[in-house]
Amino acid sequence: MNLTPKSAPHIISFISSPRCRLKTLRCNGNALGIRAVRAIIQAIRLNNFTLTDVPLYSNRAPEDARKGSDTDEDALPTLLKPWKESEYILARLMARNKRLSEMTRSEAPRLLIIARTLLLRHEYSSTPPSSSAADLGATSTQSPFLDLPTELQLHTFSFLTPHLSSVQLARIYTFASTSITLPPYQAQLAEDKDNSLKCKERREQWLREVGCCGYDRVSWRAGSRLALRSNGLLVC
Repeated sequence: MNLTPKSAPHIISFISSPRCRLKTLRCNGNALGIRAVRAIIQAIRLNNFTLTDVPLYSNRAPEDARKGSDTDEDALPTLLKPWKESEYILARLMARNKRLSEMTRSEAPRLLIIARTLLLRHEYSSTPPSSSAADLGATSTQSPFLDLPTELQLHTFSFLTPHLSSVQLARIYTFASTSITLPPYQAQLAEDKDNSLKCKERREQWLREVGCCGYDRVSWRAGSRLALRSNGLLVC
């Protein structure tokens, strides 16, 4: 692609933008130079949580190549040290982003199950009890938690999914709050028996619909930083 140090500001601007949803950015085999490479890595550290594959090998700028050719063998380790350090930091950032994506994608379906149990209960709360239960004089054994305002219940659920942003939580709650979004029962059974691949496709479609394909750093909740630190994912 013939990328040079002059290309770095444009790359940094794009990967730092909330619009960037790239998972792979191949910049190897160019002439960015160590300063541009470090600046790109710093931008990923601060502003990008979606990239999981960013090869930056063979990116010595022309002036770096000239220095290398004029340097004796004893000084080469010193010349290569910044590159090795950058590779190490980048590898940690890629691991961070991959893990955050996995956590987001696993927490979203779990929250949907819990949210449906609560929110669909409110939708059908006007349904009168069955006559058999009334005849037996059955008493309610409902948990005191269900007497709390719905907002407090949902806020409590959010602590079970510390890697989901407030926007992602709102989308899942909205999706879970109506029975219209429930799949037809018979179609669900037929699909499950037919091919598990269709289940995976439906899961991917739902994750895209609620915006939970990856970590949402724009609406990062205050508790997320604590979750990152406790999981060893906060790269300083």
